[in-house]
Amino acid sequence: MTKKELATGIIHYMFPPTTSKFGFNIVAVVDGSKAILIDVAYEAQAQQVLDDLSAKGITIGKIIISHFHADHLFGINALPDVPIYGGSRYEETLVFEKSTEEEIKKYTPTVAVDKPTILEFGRHKLEMIPLAGHSVCTMLVKINGQFLYVADELVFHNDGRQTLPYLCDGKRDIKRQLESLHRLKEYTDLTIIPGHGPAFDGSLLRKYIRNLEIYLNAVLEADGKITYEDAVRNCDYPLLQSNWHEMNCK
Repeated sequence: MTKKELATGIIHYMFPPTTSKFGFNIVAVVDGSKAILIDVAYEAQAQQVLDDLSAKGITIGKIIISHFHADHLFGINALPDVPIYGGSRYEETLVFEKSTEEEIKKYTPTVAVDKPTILEFGRHKLEMIPLAGHSVCTMLVKINGQFLYVADELVFHNDGRQTLPYLCDGKRDIKRQLESLHRLKEYTDLTIIPGHGPAFDGSLLRKYIRNLEIYLNAVLEADGKITYEDAVRNCDYPLLQSNWHEMNCK
């Protein structure tokens, strides 16, 4: 685990890969002896954050889930029973992920967010912004007008190299993903925190988005009948996780 305080009370925890090639992020927004977590990875990563905060006398008061995929959600099982904020379309994602009725009940957010919503937390101000892209239930989280947690709308390895998008429902998701990327372009003045990989200055945002748009449009125009090599041929640099390409074309 690496830990970096991006600003006073904004802690970025970045964990190494486990079975995949990319790691996991958890963000803690701390005010005094309380914290809000943004995403919680798996149980092992969430436990490390809990232990780190507890050693400093900090307790977790709320959790925000950017979208309801296992690598952002299952850490709830290692954490105290506290209010959970999540996108209102959470159940669509959980059903698509073949969650059981018991799991859906367990992971149902206390507060289902269906429109931009402000959460005041001590000296911090968090804005949860629903943005269906990578997942129909995705929420961006703007922190103090300075940072933007973008979940998996952009994905990176821990060394900062960009990956292909992961289209949960294959090429049927491309138009939705392209729309979400278009909307992300308005946040170039913020520091961007992805769901996987290091934070980066928003001045780089358009470069990363452009590369994804080139790839996604190539898959869309070819109706999915395109090799990975041809799909990234016009990209400015290679996109990792080429193993995802076959699924993206389905």
